[in-house]
Amino acid sequence: MSKPSLRLHLTKLVLYHSLLWQLGQWPQSKFHCNADNEYPLPDNEVSALQNIMDNSKLRQEQHITKQYCQNGTSNYDFTIRCSCDNMTKECRISRITCENYNFELEFSVSRDLWQNQLSGQIPASLGSCGSLEQLVLGYNLLSGAIPQSFGSLKNLRRLDLKFNRLSGSIPRAFGDFPNLTNIVLSENRFTGPLPEGLGNLTSLTSFYVSANYLSGKFPEGYDKLTSLEEFSIIGNYISGPLPVKTIAKWTNINYLGLVGNNFEGWVTEEIFNLPNLAILKISDLANDGFQLPPKINNPAKFVTLSFSGNKLNGTIPRWILEASQTSTDLSFNNFSAIDIAVPSNPQLNLFACCRNSSITVPERMDPFEMKNTYCPENKPKFHSLFINCGGEETTVLGNKYDQDNDTSLYYTSPMENWAYSLSGDFGAEKSNASDYIKNMTCGISVTEALLYEKARLSPQSLKYYAFCLLKGGYNVTLYFNEIVYVNDADYTSLRKRIFDVYIQGEKRLNNFDIREKAGIVEKPITEKFSAVAVHDSGLLEIHLYWPGKGSYDMNGPLISAISVTPEFEINPDKHKRQRVALITIASIVAALLLLLAFAWRMGWLSRKEIHKIKIGQEKIDDELQDKFVTVKELIRATNNFSDKKKLDRSGTVFMAKLQEHTVAVKRLGFTQFKEKIEELKIEIGTIRSMQHINVLELLDVYIGKDHQLLVYEYMENKSLADNLFDSSTSSKLKLNWETRVNICLGIANGLKYLHEHPRVKILHTNIKSTNILLNENLEAKISDFGFASLYTEGEKVMVIKREVPLGYMAPEYFQTDVLTSKSDVYSFGVVMLELVSGKRNKLSKSKEETQVLLDKAHYEFAEGNLKCLVDNSLAAYDEREALTILKLAVYCTNLAPSVRPTISEVVSVLVRRKSLDEVFPPAKLTGDINVAGSS
Repeated sequence: MSKPSLRLHLTKLVLYHSLLWQLGQWPQSKFHCNADNEYPLPDNEVSALQNIMDNSKLRQEQHITKQYCQNGTSNYDFTIRCSCDNMTKECRISRITCENYNFELEFSVSRDLWQNQLSGQIPASLGSCGSLEQLVLGYNLLSGAIPQSFGSLKNLRRLDLKFNRLSGSIPRAFGDFPNLTNIVLSENRFTGPLPEGLGNLTSLTSFYVSANYLSGKFPEGYDKLTSLEEFSIIGNYISGPLPVKTIAKWTNINYLGLVGNNFEGWVTEEIFNLPNLAILKISDLANDGFQLPPKINNPAKFVTLSFSGNKLNGTIPRWILEASQTSTDLSFNNFSAIDIAVPSNPQLNLFACCRNSSITVPERMDPFEMKNTYCPENKPKFHSLFINCGGEETTVLGNKYDQDNDTSLYYTSPMENWAYSLSGDFGAEKSNASDYIKNMTCGISVTEALLYEKARLSPQSLKYYAFCLLKGGYNVTLYFNEIVYVNDADYTSLRKRIFDVYIQGEKRLNNFDIREKAGIVEKPITEKFSAVAVHDSGLLEIHLYWPGKGSYDMNGPLISAISVTPEFEINPDKHKRQRVALITIASIVAALLLLLAFAWRMGWLSRKEIHKIKIGQEKIDDELQDKFVTVKELIRATNNFSDKKKLDRSGTVFMAKLQEHTVAVKRLGFTQFKEKIEELKIEIGTIRSMQHINVLELLDVYIGKDHQLLVYEYMENKSLADNLFDSSTSSKLKLNWETRVNICLGIANGLKYLHEHPRVKILHTNIKSTNILLNENLEAKISDFGFASLYTEGEKVMVIKREVPLGYMAPEYFQTDVLTSKSDVYSFGVVMLELVSGKRNKLSKSKEETQVLLDKAHYEFAEGNLKCLVDNSLAAYDEREALTILKLAVYCTNLAPSVRPTISEVVSVLVRRKSLDEVFPPAKLTGDINVAGSS
């Protein structure tokens, strides 16, 4: 076992000396009590307490008398509290607390300061303290069963024995404690079923028995636990039907943890609709598949939703994807569709969530589907693999083990012969990327010692993929060493790491516990598997998966190294002949392709005749599949770009109706930008990957000699400008106050997605009301970002210089020709003013008439009269909300970009997560915010 660090020694020594100094008992230790009055203890409790003292092996014996409760009022980690009654003139022990976080009292035979955690069994004499209300003995090394004498503690309200080594069953007698409100028995070794009698505890608010070995079915009588607020049986072996009818009666429940058991069934809508439920964790349900409800009440109430490995199918509903403040795990399921485009949300885990990874965005793609990239045309070229998981490149027994110390969620080796992916979170622990690599605290004397110095740790799932392996059988060796749960001083030694190992999709290790297999911690072990078949794909998959059993924090699979070696003989000449044959075939195919290209160049083949364009999706056999037409059919649907099909005043966007699909076709006509065509193709490729509910979807692109076309989803309610300013547009009446607020938030969310996308950041540079389109539900869609500017953190990369939108463009553009994300914020500020006022920010061509909406807004802001800007046509509106949006618009249109908020700050104000004062403290408003240029 490793020795504590010098820093830990010194810290504990200082705390220990400080404690003794305060007690005036150097070098002695003693318990301390806290009493309300100076009355005696009854004889039976004096005897019980004396028995506890005698068994505790204190350095100096302490004699307990009836006057024990009259000693001082100090309150340290070990506290015995007495409650005294003026009527009976008697004291009784009401609370015993001992949680050894900061120092240890002498409760072991050893006098060594660093091995002083409470150990041994809980004294049966505690059962004589009939008035005991609270007993807290968590974070110790106590073992054995809970004494039967505890059945006498009828007044117990709180029992906390977490993080010990207690075993046996949970006493049935607890069900007879009418005042019991808190039971915390997590991280022990309890076995047997959940006691039926606990269903009688109608006052119970918290019940934690996570990370034990409990089994059997869920008791039926628990439906009476209607006071429950927190319930966790995570990491046990409870089986049978999921008790949805029982749980549905827990109307006060806030935290429900059922992960890592063996339940059957599915989660019903009534569970999601429990009014106070904020954290819901259920995994690995045995069933034939089920769907999440399409709608629930108040989805914003959820803080955490964890549904990994539940065979969920059907559609991922909108309410899940729009819950941006919820940490959601839908990994390892079987979804086939998605309600809306996947948002850019780091708290949303969609790893391996769906039948087809193209449903989600590329960065969430399961690497299993990337094998064609890493091994084109399945041409095998490798016959072995060695990885030093978590460590640097090293050579052991003549084999070079690849470096594997990256901390990203996805990684591909430099040779592209292997990759890993990991997912999940570390439960109760706050973690960062550095937690994925763990170091051993002391050396070991084995031949492969270099492989055990570090290890890779994953919260839930860790997959390694070997690409381009030759077909045949292989030996796979996995190297393990428990180097995390090792320390008695911080109680990590009490935790349990349990995970499963799959190779090629077959479970090879079930409920694998490294420490249990090795016998002790920091002892290397290996697990060897032979006859592992690799087929024509050349792919080998090794999957380590935490199904929720064992400890819930800093959990998950841990591995030190991997080796893969062939069982077959390597024949270089044979593979050389195979390569020659493949090269010959490839040459013939290349010649045919060149011939086709020549025919197309000569005009014998028309690209319009053969090029397919995506116009949407259609359902075939209950599966959504892309729908395509040829370019020729698309152009014909616009009546060859007839004026009758125009959708905008610029005359560049046309409607095309094809069968059951209607799309908008934007005609570019970039003949003057021939030198930029390649850049344009790259940019549009990036734009196509942008998918968000508030960003107009670019369905497809065609860049040809005669036509350059962008195909978008069709918005039947036209633009925001049409609905606000065009008196002939009947839908203007639909824009009530609630709709306008939703449009405002939608635009902000769309811009946030463009500005903060994890793979590529985009400046729109042309935000104006005519470029905000409205769908059938009057939801905002940002359009016309096909030529938006890609930008880096420096925010100064311009791909194509576009037409300046007068009245919306930030003033710094006219001075520097440079745009930043704050320029988009400025434009959005103008749109907010138009949205609330119902008026255009229109520049007058008359020299005498210079005031515009933007100038008026800043003037009225200075006068404290922004309310006058609100649209008179609104029948009703929220005045406070309107003033907040108007003030926000003024701040967004400040002359100084540094004063303007980021789009994330704008969103935080609109959703009321932050106030204006929090985003704009006085120190930030050093410039003159009352004046803005009318660009």
